[in-house]
Amino acid sequence: MFGYIQPFTPQLRVCELDQWKSAYCGLCNALAKRYGHISRYLVNYDLTFLALLLSGVEGGAAIEHGRCPYSPWKKRLVCETTPAFLYAADICLMLAWWRLRDMSADSRFPKSSAYKVAELTFTGKYRRSAIRLPEYDKTAAESMAKLAKIEQESVAAIDPGADVFASMLARASDAARPEHRRSLETLLYHVGRWIYIIDACDDLERDARDGNYNPVGRRFDCTSLGEAERREAAQTLEYSAAMAASAFELLDCGTCTGLLGNILYLGMPAMADKVLKRAVSDLPEQNVRIKE
Repeated sequence: MFGYIQPFTPQLRVCELDQWKSAYCGLCNALAKRYGHISRYLVNYDLTFLALLLSGVEGGAAIEHGRCPYSPWKKRLVCETTPAFLYAADICLMLAWWRLRDMSADSRFPKSSAYKVAELTFTGKYRRSAIRLPEYDKTAAESMAKLAKIEQESVAAIDPGADVFASMLARASDAARPEHRRSLETLLYHVGRWIYIIDACDDLERDARDGNYNPVGRRFDCTSLGEAERREAAQTLEYSAAMAASAFELLDCGTCTGLLGNILYLGMPAMADKVLKRAVSDLPEQNVRIKE
């Protein structure tokens, strides 16, 4: 995925920081158990958040001591491989493959060749994940087709693509128990919407340089954000973060509550501020309008 969902570490307690690190390592281990050691390279923060969220509503996961194959000289804290972490690993593998496929189609040579090789490397593993989660794979395929159509039509709006991506992530709530599903679906929908928009803001200048579609660029008809555009982007990001936080308040995430609350209330706003500052042009003349 993207890696924007992170805690705000200056406000984390030591135990919560250990919990975050152990969840990241736990997802890495779950990927290796499901799809082999090469799949460890797909581990990311966004799916670590999903694993923690699903694990929290199911009662949490024990933390064990283990060794990382890439730094075996030091023991690490690792979450045990629960069904929540295995499910997150399946989603992670599937979404990573679809993203690699999309990037290989959108990029120019030689990047396109590199992405194609990566896509082919994980194709067999993707098929195994699709067998485990056929309904989610169907949703992912339909969602990626809709996003491709939006891109081809160069839609001058943010919401159509954001809604498709958000709905795709929201379907990850299907694995939860019925009493948690509605709140999880709402939370994941707005987290997904937030990820889509923040990623578009972060890629704005690069997409303009490479000639790629960017929903934020088309919405504001620019190649970098001015102050007015930054404020509007910040407002829509704040809205999704607030809606996700409201849904979170309806859930009992047990021992994961403190860490997840930090991510939603502090981590996401801090990341949004960081990305939007990076996307704003320092020089007025750099806020160039896109030629039709």
